Amino acid sequence: MGNIHEHGYELLRTHIIANWKYLELQTPTGTVLKRFSQADGLVITGTSSGATIEYKVVVTGATSEFTGKTVGKTVIYANATGGTPIATETFTNFTFVENEDELTVRHVLEVPKVI
Repeated sequence: MGNIHEHGYELLRTHIIANWKYLELQTPTGTVLKRFSQADGLVITGTSSGATIEYKVVVTGATSEFTGKTVGKTVIYANATGGTPIATETFTNFTFVENEDELTVRHVLEVPKVI
């Protein structure tokens, strides 16, 4: 079995940043609340030479999809709709009670760096 060289990891990170552009927030049981893109406020940070890629979105209780809902899971997709989940992360449940409630969600991927 062969090993991936640093250049291979750089290509993987470049592909991820360019193509995995959607973060979906779900209830703890997996019910879809909303899938975010950069046009919806999703911020994707990372470089081809760094080991981490971060997806960040800020949501408020005033957003109709979240009013009175509980969020407990994030899923990364390459498609705006449908598609196969690429990465899933669960976190401590957060329930929107008031319109002023705000949740900042960060989903971090680590693509190893060869040292």
